[in-house]
Amino acid sequence: MAAAVWLECVSVAAIPPEVSAWNLDDGEASVVACALSIPAATTLLDDRAGRNCARALKLPVIGTAGLLLAARSKGLIAAVEPILRKLMAAGMYLSPQATTEILKRAGEKS
Repeated sequence: MAAAVWLECVSVAAIPPEVSAWNLDDGEASVVACALSIPAATTLLDDRAGRNCARALKLPVIGTAGLLLAARSKGLIAAVEPILRKLMAAGMYLSPQATTEILKRAGEKS
């Protein structure tokens, strides 16, 4: 499998006070802090508190489901459902209503 050229892992030196004030988990705080330091970065966050923090700081936000829908619409993946089911089996929570809505948006459920 080829390496993704659009994805880069980086270290975060410090969490800025405007992020620390939200009392996020380390992972979410690091994502938001990193996005603040990189112009045009989009935050990939599923946690509601992390998403609220990022939005309050005027950062673009996408979640895992949104990423899957974007990949599907660009033809990067054949279907959303099998990947979504694997993520849910691994512990990602989505309500049945959210799952249905995501699959409808993907054109995989009517």
